Amino acid sequence: MCTIYTMNLNALDLNLIRVFDALLKERNVTRAGRRIGLSQPAVSSALGRLRSALNDPLFLRNGGNMEPTAKAIEVGTYVQSAMTSLEQGLSPRLPFDPATIKRKFNLLGADFFSVLFMPALSARIASKAPGIKLGFLDNARSDVAQLQQNGLVDLAFEEHAYASEGLSHEALFRSVFVVALRKTHPVLDGRSLAWGDTLPADIFAALDLAVYSQDAGESGCVLDVLGRARQRPRIALALPHFHAVAIAASAGDLASIIPCQLAEAMAERLDLIVFRPPFDLGIQQLGMYWHPRLDKQAEHVWLRKQISELIKEMAFDRSFDRYRDQTKC
Repeated sequence: MCTIYTMNLNALDLNLIRVFDALLKERNVTRAGRRIGLSQPAVSSALGRLRSALNDPLFLRNGGNMEPTAKAIEVGTYVQSAMTSLEQGLSPRLPFDPATIKRKFNLLGADFFSVLFMPALSARIASKAPGIKLGFLDNARSDVAQLQQNGLVDLAFEEHAYASEGLSHEALFRSVFVVALRKTHPVLDGRSLAWGDTLPADIFAALDLAVYSQDAGESGCVLDVLGRARQRPRIALALPHFHAVAIAASAGDLASIIPCQLAEAMAERLDLIVFRPPFDLGIQQLGMYWHPRLDKQAEHVWLRKQISELIKEMAFDRSFDRYRDQTKC
């Protein structure tokens, strides 16, 4: 017969949970102490008691950081959820005033958002809620749900096809991939092609491509859509950032496959010309995703509203509309 052992909460100083939560978020003893108003020795002492209570090292030193063990990550999923619920339940229900908020939000997504959207969002937030600070983490698709569960990411920008299950979400805009190459590319010699035309299949077949991939070309959204379109183009360069893919096209004879919004924003400064692909690459549905525990948190609701309104003001869907007639809508 299996005996199940449970922890006696009456024997645990619940102040230690605050220390655990701070360490999980900051990954540094000094910063964790600063976050909750404790000295470094006090945090170290609390960590020692936590290790004893949970019979696990919990955090291991790695340079200047404290990396959580598997046990700490497992416990953290429950601690983060409990801490958020307590904060929401105990916070006074005062009239909501964005100007008085003092908080940092960590967002996550591909560089498409950090390049095209985050500067404008930062300016908007600064004018309405100067106490809010924004941080942006590079896209880490396989870890999105865990990062949000642990409270390390407040909101993620993601394509619907790759979003983790169980997260709340709101659709933002649609995009299609286009082909961008430098205006003086030799494959265009003798061809009377204008911006936005469909690139002839024979020209596309002759191109070496730069594409977005986080694992050196083993997988990625661009490679996925090419596969679904039964295309086997010559992939010459795989880079982990869309912006770098666009720059690669401007620097030589590579052609890039990038989202239409990024292509239109970067083309003039990079001296690129943009074409529709000669085959259907489908539609990308982009949205924002967050943990359900934040559904009604006033500050998070307000931030989502700012993001949604700004996306509409930036008219990303207009760019999509200019290229959508080559897709199956």
